[in-house]
Amino acid sequence: MPNAREFATLIWFGALLIFVLSQYDLRSNVGGILRLVLGRKIGTSIALLVLWIVGEVFLAQQLNWWNSSMTTGTVFWAIGNGFVLMANAVTEEGKEHFLRRYLVASLRVSVFLGVFMSFSVLSLPIELVLQPFLFLLVGMLIVAGPKSENAQVRAFLNVILGLTIAGLAAYEVVALVGSSNVTGHDGLAWQLFLLVWLAFGLLPFVFGARLWAGYELAFTRTEWENGRRVGRRLALVTTFGPRAYQLAKFIRSSAWYLRDASTFRETRQAIQEARIAALADASEGGDEPS
Repeated sequence: MPNAREFATLIWFGALLIFVLSQYDLRSNVGGILRLVLGRKIGTSIALLVLWIVGEVFLAQQLNWWNSSMTTGTVFWAIGNGFVLMANAVTEEGKEHFLRRYLVASLRVSVFLGVFMSFSVLSLPIELVLQPFLFLLVGMLIVAGPKSENAQVRAFLNVILGLTIAGLAAYEVVALVGSSNVTGHDGLAWQLFLLVWLAFGLLPFVFGARLWAGYELAFTRTEWENGRRVGRRLALVTTFGPRAYQLAKFIRSSAWYLRDASTFRETRQAIQEARIAALADASEGGDEPS
């Protein structure tokens, strides 16, 4: 069963959904969003993600790592973190060190603090007030942005947010010290373990999704003029393999080298020419080659 914090989330989500559906302009936009989400690419990705997480849960159940009491936590993790991890991986075309950043993101707020701050849940009325308050603070910080003229406002908001989180953390520490339920299947240690293996088990899927998105973008950018060529695609795959960052970096700077390449051999030769040109430019400018 959902705890008070999860109930509060469901209540606010339901209230937001009712408000959106009650407004004609917003309601008309919902249909477009649903068509986008349920479309072939995004819909298939979501379905595959759900199947992967179900497979994780099935395997964990066979190993006695998971039972039905963890259903709510698993569902909330999948919605709140699983989809976000996949979306971030697919959309971060220009960033390297994917594995390190994924592990850090998985073990950051979404895992450790997510469990720690949920160990001792406040009453439902307090949770109903606390959640929109935190959401409003974070939203105001995003709106304030990095602009220098908003520095004082941003500093004030950071102080309020920091004090709120510190107060919640202190409450959690007191509750944790006085609790005997730490290592059981409903305890803090096991909840932490639950989200750790869910996140780590999702790594192959997220990496595959990122690689697929990277190659799909590369194919699109190199097929703009002369269409799809199997030899060109095969040359890109055999040249860059799982190195999604290097592929994205090459496509950003040198995709035009492949505009006339159609066969496997022509594409490999064009890639080599682009790399030689990049080295020459780097040596002249004193920069790292792209």
